[in-house]
Amino acid sequence: MRFLLVALLCACTSTEGDPFPSRDPAAGAHGPRFFEDVAPLLRESCQRCHVAGGIAPFALVSYEDVVAQAPKVKEMVATRQMPPDLVNADGSCGEWKGVDRLSDEEIATIVDWVDGAREAGDPAKAPPMPPPPRTLDDATDEFDIGADYVPDARLDDDYRCFVIDAPDIAEDQFLTAYEFTPGDPRVVHHAILFALDSANAEARALAHEAEDDRPGYTCFGATRTGSDFPIAAWAPGVPATEEPAGTGVRVHAGRKLVLQVHYNLAQGVFVDRSRMKLRLVPSVAKEAINLPLAATDLRLAPGRSRVEATYTLTVPPIFARATVHGVFPHMHTLGTTLRVERTRVGYTTCVLDVPRWDFHWQRFYEYATPIDVKPFDIVTITCGYDTTTRQTTVTWGEGTDDEMCLVGFYLTMP
Repeated sequence: MRFLLVALLCACTSTEGDPFPSRDPAAGAHGPRFFEDVAPLLRESCQRCHVAGGIAPFALVSYEDVVAQAPKVKEMVATRQMPPDLVNADGSCGEWKGVDRLSDEEIATIVDWVDGAREAGDPAKAPPMPPPPRTLDDATDEFDIGADYVPDARLDDDYRCFVIDAPDIAEDQFLTAYEFTPGDPRVVHHAILFALDSANAEARALAHEAEDDRPGYTCFGATRTGSDFPIAAWAPGVPATEEPAGTGVRVHAGRKLVLQVHYNLAQGVFVDRSRMKLRLVPSVAKEAINLPLAATDLRLAPGRSRVEATYTLTVPPIFARATVHGVFPHMHTLGTTLRVERTRVGYTTCVLDVPRWDFHWQRFYEYATPIDVKPFDIVTITCGYDTTTRQTTVTWGEGTDDEMCLVGFYLTMP
């Protein structure tokens, strides 16, 4: 399952004040060429968002597109603000599926091209267009958000939750695949599907829905119901998603769902009616659970550039030997770093490192090879925050002024 979960790189697109001086003033005639060297990197790591009609504020497809934004492209890749995947994927802390990361050599290629003559090269050597994304052809359930929704033009980022009728199932089933289709990719930044696990949670969701006469209701960190768990998520470029083979998350019969959609209005206000497909099956070889571990007793002192919160768990014997397939890190807007370590018989291993947190780029990260957790392992989560903008102590909560330190673990048991 992929959470997720565009910190838009064109807050400024000026070509003045390039902060990165040329690495090689002689770069040019024999330096990198666009079609042969730069375009393949952009195709692989940038064009899930930077295409015409995409969520990004400009395209990075043609030679002319990239020349027009060259200094900004250089700045964002050189500082590793783009691509926006947040986990450290250099191999020192976990191996990940589907993570966009430019190597130091690839970054140097882009920087040298921008600093040099910006040669076009041979258009015949341009990389081929990628194949169309996978689709879910065997869905058992399909829904949309229930109405045409116009994002709130007063906001830069509008987080809206839509209450979805329960799937038409008489008994509990298991979600093994899903596909999300944004109604208008220019505004739909990401989406997370939550399952509500009680009648009280459903009542709270419906009460929030009645707070105004617009479809859905305002939400931020979660569904504001106090009793939910994420079961699916989408970000730009993510195709139909299959859960790890033989696994699935339980969906309770008769319980409503809540779909949270993040709208980013950098390109304007556009009407949306996003939809989603699910594949639900009666049974799976191993039921997966989303286990949240969190430092809920947060008390972050104000006015500090670095404040840390830590949560430590000694794995109880009930877990026998769990397999962790992936993780979903979560903080709010003050978060700066997040790290998870596993200690076994005195030996500590890094299993997740987020060196540059960005609330607007949340997603689920799946391990290339699942990791195991044994009884008496010690799991430690450390979250870092910058509270220099706050004048009072910050505590745990779902509001925009609150904070969280949480990691969801997608795991199965033997």
